[in-house]
Amino acid sequence: MAYLLSGDRFAAARRVKPGTPASPSTRKGFICSLSSFYLYLVLLELIELDPTVGVPRPKIKVKRGLCLSANELQRLLAGRFAANAAWCTLALLAHNAIR
Repeated sequence: MAYLLSGDRFAAARRVKPGTPASPSTRKGFICSLSSFYLYLVLLELIELDPTVGVPRPKIKVKRGLCLSANELQRLLAGRFAANAAWCTLALLAHNAIR
């Protein structure tokens, strides 16, 4: 709460030390933002060429999320939640969101 009284709006934000390199995902997001902006300018015919075309984007490893097998999902739905609101939530997730 002290940061609210200090008047510094960004006091609670995580700060990066000056001179430290940005993470690959930060660099990729920055390059993608610039690329989208320049593509927009090309579509409006304000510039002729996109200067970000040859810029290499960092490769980001995508982690696969938690997956339940069909048997695990059946056991979960048949478990002790079978007669309350938590079961409804699990059933909705099972049929709509869990892949």
